[in-house]
Amino acid sequence: MDAWQKIAAWHEQLLGAALAWRANHPEFRFCFRTRDNDEGRLAKGYWFTGNDDYLFFAPFRPNDQNNKTKTVGFVVLFNEAGDPSKCYLEIVFGGARPKGLAKVHEEIVSTLGGFREVSKRHKYQRTYASPDPLVSFQEFLSKDHPRICEIIQAAGQNNVFLVSDDKFQKMFATIEALRSRKSTRPVPQPVRTEKTPCKNLILYGPPGTGKTHWLRAKFADYTDAPEEVDEDTRIQETLAAFGWRSVIAASLADLGRPARVPEIRAHRWVSAKTRERGRLAGSVTSTIWGRLMDHTPESSTTVKAANRRPPAIFSKSENSEWELMPDWKDADPESVDLLRLLGTKSTSTSEAIRRYRTVTFHPSFGYEDFVRGIRPVAVGEDGATQFRVVDGAFKQICDEARRNPGKRYALFIDEINRANIAKVFGELITLIEPDKRAVFDEAGRLTHGMAVQLPGGEDAEVAEPRFGVPPNLDIFGTMNTADRSIALLDVALRRRFEFMEMEPNETLLGSVGKIDLGSLLRQINDRLEFLLDRDHRIGHAYLMNLGSLEDLQRVFRVQIIPLLQEYFFDDFARVATVLSTSATASAFVSRQRVLHRDLFAGPSSEGVPESRDRFVITKAETWTEGDFRAIYSPATSDADSEVRG
Repeated sequence: MDAWQKIAAWHEQLLGAALAWRANHPEFRFCFRTRDNDEGRLAKGYWFTGNDDYLFFAPFRPNDQNNKTKTVGFVVLFNEAGDPSKCYLEIVFGGARPKGLAKVHEEIVSTLGGFREVSKRHKYQRTYASPDPLVSFQEFLSKDHPRICEIIQAAGQNNVFLVSDDKFQKMFATIEALRSRKSTRPVPQPVRTEKTPCKNLILYGPPGTGKTHWLRAKFADYTDAPEEVDEDTRIQETLAAFGWRSVIAASLADLGRPARVPEIRAHRWVSAKTRERGRLAGSVTSTIWGRLMDHTPESSTTVKAANRRPPAIFSKSENSEWELMPDWKDADPESVDLLRLLGTKSTSTSEAIRRYRTVTFHPSFGYEDFVRGIRPVAVGEDGATQFRVVDGAFKQICDEARRNPGKRYALFIDEINRANIAKVFGELITLIEPDKRAVFDEAGRLTHGMAVQLPGGEDAEVAEPRFGVPPNLDIFGTMNTADRSIALLDVALRRRFEFMEMEPNETLLGSVGKIDLGSLLRQINDRLEFLLDRDHRIGHAYLMNLGSLEDLQRVFRVQIIPLLQEYFFDDFARVATVLSTSATASAFVSRQRVLHRDLFAGPSSEGVPESRDRFVITKAETWTEGDFRAIYSPATSDADSEVRG
């Protein structure tokens, strides 16, 4: 397929996506290429402004006297092969007249945030996270376009920016005629730019091989520094930490006047909270009403709610308009704090945004902890407790990832093999498979993958959206093979994860005095693998960052020898074999012969031995450099490494 054919196919794909959006949003109109040029771009199928380097989708009328084709729009850049390389939102107003129009453009740049100026003629660009045009185009349609329209409407410039229905229909008729002629020929489909595939990965290996260290290093890939956080993400993450009461209070304070419930519901912060909860706009009306009535004073004559909860911060007028009580700031400092955080335009004082969750599995860990369960929750200032349905770590991170499809999220599970996997994941074990990841459209309809209906919900009167695992969520786990062999891991989990072995790495170790720590660890592990198996070796982390013989003595005494005792079920003869420093003895474990006659009067009875061996861990301070070296090089054994006891 030639480069121009790929580009033409992308024009067709974006046109299809735009028309699908228009089917659910009839007020949505946009511009087309209106005339052909010497290169015949319109005949090729380049339906929108652009060339072989870029595509400019214009949902608003050009109003720059020096730039007749571009103003505010969605841009796709193409490489020489005709494949998409980047998508971004572009604002151009170099010669916009009158001056009021330039102010509208400046307000768009300021409000949406994240732009960089690429030209002195007031040309701004903000890059989308995904290079896939269809993914980024959906983000543009669902997030950026509505906010731009609000700014234009607030400025009273709809007649200047918006494309009239008559103009749209005329342009579309021309394009449809060309499309119908092209439809007699096969239309090449573009190769979709591959999105980063979701990752299901389990790190396995003996203890001390750096599995948890690897996970912690991975945290940085899922953390946004304060200066990197865009405005949408900042607001979303801020709202996620607060409940509906605080969001409603902050929104009323932002409005600065009484408002009816529909107006409160339409406020940008309430709308963002609605998206954060995975709800549709129409489904939160009862939630808003409920929170408003719950937090009115007992003395209110306009609200007939039976149950009231502190703080009493809302008041309702006779004409059903809601406002904040005069003392609301003193009564509800939590809502005041939210208002302050949301009102901060700059992210310079914000904390880093962590797009990940961590959890450690254990034998009593279950579905109620991981996905959703009933938990006691303290309510009110009197400390009263109610039982409510509470989302677990997995459900929470899935919801966060679904709300922000342009970013990657991660769930880190330490000791994943220590819980009953079937009980923890339940019916969701299938949903984590890469090809079962759920993709929803703006209306909440499932377009790809699988979804299930979870039990319970936030409001009994509202049907909760179906739950699916989003494709931008990565799942990482660690497994200590000394606890359970990988061969014994739940088969259902094995089929859905990739596995990466973390082995002891002796090359990372240095030396202590004349002791070669790498050789020491290698010899111990070779002996363990011979006597047991490769799952019961010792990781290099135990011997890292040791600065003296005393450090090495302490690590052997409190970590390595107890671990060997666990491996051999307190069979000290085997421990002595692993730590042997000569053909017959170990400087670390002494063998003592215990005689029956020394302990009991008279001869031994039948079945009772005359003697037996007793093994004792020698004192750590007696272990010399020669003793440690003798483990991997017996010829270097010092005289004090002979049999003790």
